Amino acid sequence: MVGALIALCAAIAFGSGSVLQKVGAPPPDAIGVRRLAKHVVTSPTYLLGTSLDVFGFVLTAVAARQLALFAVEGVLSTGVGFTAVLAAWALHEHLRFAAKCAVMAMIVGLALLAVSAAPETGSTLGLPLVVIGLSVVTLFAVTLTLNHVVRSRSTSPALAVIAGVSFGAWASIPRLTHDGPAANSVGALFVVIGITSYAAALRHGTAVSMMAITVAAESILPALCGLAVGDTARPGTGALAVTGFVLAVASAVSIAVVDHLHSETALTPTLQPVESLATAR
Repeated sequence: MVGALIALCAAIAFGSGSVLQKVGAPPPDAIGVRRLAKHVVTSPTYLLGTSLDVFGFVLTAVAARQLALFAVEGVLSTGVGFTAVLAAWALHEHLRFAAKCAVMAMIVGLALLAVSAAPETGSTLGLPLVVIGLSVVTLFAVTLTLNHVVRSRSTSPALAVIAGVSFGAWASIPRLTHDGPAANSVGALFVVIGITSYAAALRHGTAVSMMAITVAAESILPALCGLAVGDTARPGTGALAVTGFVLAVASAVSIAVVDHLHSETALTPTLQPVESLATAR
């Protein structure tokens, strides 16, 4: 019970931090790691949101010592709900009906994963530290490519996925390798990539949709690591685990699609006058 309460506090911290980060998000023309980093470290509002995220990471680590990682991730999924409530109040971000249904389905899916997860085996994959380091470099290269080459609203969901994968990788370090302190130091770079990618995603994406996609992506890697080292579902809950996984992934994709279509619809009226002027000429 104590572990669940700690994880719930972490979810509240993540939800509040996400809204504050959206308020202090980098402008749309902030392209490149240097400009993103400068904005992140100089915006008081964004720094406050990031501080809440760091606090949430600490609480998550504490909760993970008392609960299975599946269960912790399931409780953390409620942070999407906190984000939705706070964003509607502070940012006037009101999700469309389809997106609301997808958010609820995602929370249900992650909750099913948490309920069906058996206690962790304590085993690890035993990957060499160099593999963890190469994964960091690869993920950072992908982030840079998306941020520089594809400069459009459509990159926001992809950047949110990278943020989720990065945070999930950090949480999975104890299951990936035996190299404790050294691996944790390298794993901390995943957090840096995650924070940077999330900041880039918030340039165009809404707080709720980016949070939902990030949380869903964050849950996938720990789940795969658990399966790889022999973690299984509780007896008789295999169907719940499969249903939860499908709901979480499908909901994240749905939220990304709905958010992208909504953004395109919002931009269309602003483009029509320009087209009419061009036709008149």
